[in-house]
Amino acid sequence: MLRGVISKLERQYPPDWVMVQKLAERLQHLFAFKPEELRELLFQQAPTELIIDLDQLARAAGIARWQPSDLPRLLAEIPPAALSIYGRGPNWLYAALALHAAPQPVFLFDPRLGWVQPPVVELGDQPSDALQWTTTLNSSFTWLEANPAQPHLDYDELQHMIAPTLDPQRGVILSGKLPLWLLVGLVLAYRQHPWLAVVQAQQYGNGIVVLSRDEQYRLGDVVRIG
Repeated sequence: MLRGVISKLERQYPPDWVMVQKLAERLQHLFAFKPEELRELLFQQAPTELIIDLDQLARAAGIARWQPSDLPRLLAEIPPAALSIYGRGPNWLYAALALHAAPQPVFLFDPRLGWVQPPVVELGDQPSDALQWTTTLNSSFTWLEANPAQPHLDYDELQHMIAPTLDPQRGVILSGKLPLWLLVGLVLAYRQHPWLAVVQAQQYGNGIVVLSRDEQYRLGDVVRIG
């Protein structure tokens, strides 16, 4: 049936249809990369010399699934330099790597955007209305939840944004349904706090410590919320 439809279209619009079909076939051939070929091409375009391939790193370390307890050993083997992060991994892993590199720049690979740098986030009394901010004070930390205030968050429109100023003497736990590039931007904005933790979506009641200057909280610790 499909072949008959194509033949009919070719008879009705022979020059244009054949040209479009040939162009489609050519494009399909050009973009039919094998995974390793696509990876190599993307790495050639990476903005930094140091590239962290999370999938390759996990295989080399014999890690089937990333655990918070992997953070101290992982970061001890990575120089604190500008880096590009590629591959699938939990949000707290991306956050810890970005904080480890700071103040050097960090880039993330987003399948829809390519290599992107987290936005510059400043702290102030009038937070950006692109996000809905909820602040909860605990006895030992501030829990900041940030969720999109609109269906779509545009990367270009959020290159400079303002997040709420929090008590600098307290640790911060961040949560929210955010793209990795925005979460990392927020984490970097609060890196002067005594310690930082990130909530993983699948474990909403727990925060994973991704940075700490406080002896009570170690890198990779799990902190209960509530």
